[in-house]
Formats: sequence, C-alpha cells, structure tokens
Amino acid sequence: MKQVDNIAVADVAVDLPNMGDSFTVSAGLGSMSGSLLGGGGGGLGLKMPEIDFFGAKSKGEKICFVVHFGPATTTQKGESTPYTRMTAYTIRKRLEKLVSGLRSQAMFNVTAFWAGHCNPFAERMLQATSAHKDLLRQWMAPVNPVESSTETYGSSFGKFGGLLAKTPWPQKIDKNIPSFGPAWYYNYVSPRSDEVKYFGEPVPKDATIHWARGVFWALVTQRPDTIYVLTTNYLPSEEGHPQQFTDAYKKICEDIYDVQGLKRPTINVVVLTNAGANSRGALKTLERFGPLIKASKGKGSVIEDISDFMNKEERRRLESFAPKERNSQTASDQLSTKPTPPRQESPRHQRAAQTRLVGSYSCKSESDVPQSIALWSPSKCRPLERAHRRRKTHPVQ
Repeated sequence: MKQVDNIAVADVAVDLPNMGDSFTVSAGLGSMSGSLLGGGGGGLGLKMPEIDFFGAKSKGEKICFVVHFGPATTTQKGESTPYTRMTAYTIRKRLEKLVSGLRSQAMFNVTAFWAGHCNPFAERMLQATSAHKDLLRQWMAPVNPVESSTETYGSSFGKFGGLLAKTPWPQKIDKNIPSFGPAWYYNYVSPRSDEVKYFGEPVPKDATIHWARGVFWALVTQRPDTIYVLTTNYLPSEEGHPQQFTDAYKKICEDIYDVQGLKRPTINVVVLTNAGANSRGALKTLERFGPLIKASKGKGSVIEDISDFMNKEERRRLESFAPKERNSQTASDQLSTKPTPPRQESPRHQRAAQTRLVGSYSCKSESDVPQSIALWSPSKCRPLERAHRRRKTHPVQ
C-alpha cells in the first residue's frame, strides 16, 4: 500500500494506519483551557506543541476528534474479514497513542460517527490525565474487533440504532449495548432550534449528518480550539452543502466564540482512501471540504495506505490475515492500488490545480515526504507539488 497525496508528515515516532480512513500522530500537545470542566473562557496561552493527525497539523489547547468508525473502515467490496478490519483497529490504536501523548494540561474529547450516528466519548471536554486517557482506551476497546465479529459500529446496530436515536443528549447508555461498539454511548442529534439559528430557514436537507453532526456537536457543545475530522467521504451529497456548512461555522463563531473571547477553532480534515480504491476519489472528497478548511484556517490531507502507519507487530498481523490466494503479493500491496505516476502538466493545468485546491505545501526535501503529497494550507498557495521518495518513518515498536 502506498501513502498518497495530501499529507506532509514530520519525522515523528508514530504508529498509524492508512486505510479507507487514516491519520497521523505526532508528539504531544499541551496546555489547558480556562476551565478544567470544559466551560467557557480562553486558554492559558501557553505555547502548544504541534499535533500531526494523519498529516493534518495544528496546535491547540482544547481538541476534539471526530472519527469515522463505519463499514468503510472494516470492509472491502462488502466483505468483512480480519484482514480488512485491521484498518479500524489501526485507527483506534493510533488515536489511543496520540491521546496518550497529550500533556495533562490539555483538554480533549472524541466522538465516533457514521451516517446519522454521533456518539461522543464524554459529555464534556476532559483534562488529559492518566485516568481520562485510560477511560478513553476502555471506551474504544470493544469497537470493531478484528477477529471475534464481522459486525461494524453503526451499520450493524439493528434495533439498538432505533433505541439510540430516541436517547436524548446527554443521557448515557451502558446497558444492553452491542458488543462491537463503544463501551458506553451518548447520542447527539443537533437541536432543530440550533439548526435554524445557524443554517436559517429552510434548513438544508441533512444539514448535520455524518461528519457534519460530529463537527456541529464539537462547535456548539464542546467549544474546542482545534477539531480533527477523519472520514472516508463527504455527506450529504448536495452540491451547496460545503458553503452552507461553512456559513453556519462562521455564524457559530460569531455567536459563541467571538462573544466569549474564545479562539475560533481550526477544522482539519483527513480523508482516508477506501481499501483497494484509487486516491483520486479521496482527493475529490477533500476538495469539497475546501471552503470549511479555508474559513477555519485548517489543513487537510489524504492518505491511501494504512499500513504505512502500522508498527511492526501490526504489519506482521496484517500479513498473517492476507487472503491466501493473494500470497504472491505483499499485504501492503493488497490493501492499496499502485500510485499513478505523475504526469507532466502544462502551466495552464497547474493553475487549474491551484484553483481546485485550497493550497499546497512544498517539503524542504524529497526525503521529507511520502510518495505523492500535497498539504492543504490556505497560507501557502503554491502550485501542487509532487515528490516520489518515501519519507523516513520511525514506527513505534
């Protein structure tokens, strides 16, 4: 599997995945907000180390992770096997690793999402203490097991999904729950009054589903200064939604963040290429996030190969699950397509690429980048650059 377009990853000790969904971890994070209980008020203003979430880099004192754990992370062509489920496993382990590296002064929260489900880890932002980090591991541990089940968070809920939909925020459910999902559930559905307030009447169809519900939850109830989104696609499919949600983001910032003197949150998006798929589709998905990334001064990335973010043991495990009929290929090759060789583009086509993308990032040297990279950063608007040497990695043993 090859890691592709839109990721600029520093040389950091990390073990991450690269699947139909993907992100990178880097160093730790620091500093807490004015309230340890996640209330209003600005942060302490301490210098924050950079977080690298699968190539989307940002700094923050209060961080929310909006993570896709649906079937795109457990299946390939509709089939769920231990091999394909290693994608979801690696996402979970890399998120654990990232949070475990946060300094205790930081604040964090996580929500899982799929389709109409938005199920947060906690009701409010938590301080990154050892106890809260252990609690997150406990919450995520049952999600999409590799070998004991072929069922998947969200899409396999059945009757439980109906029960969950009727559970008001922030009521907690921890009894009679699916064995393949989080250890407990909160269910967030954006209030109609909030949708009207920030989207206007009539509220656009499916204004807050999928990733958008998770981001809306973070913006309105958690008030972080940094949001990371890990997704495989953009829903809803309505053409006007990217700008509509961007306009809603601006109104939320004016109504909540500006009034309280809070830093407007950056929204950083990582799009994971589905296993076996060409990364062009993921790039098109990232383009749809362009208005929101630009308005929030965030960054975005695309990763094609999850195995690039696995440690040695996870790679060994992945290869042990590889379909026998494909033993002539490596496990990495089976989960990805070969990257398309770069074509020589005319200046006209380069200008078109600049228009389509929010921006691009040029690494200082070829050794700094994966096989094919472009990092979205509104502050750096240079033509799309491509490099063709794998970056040096330092997998966690």
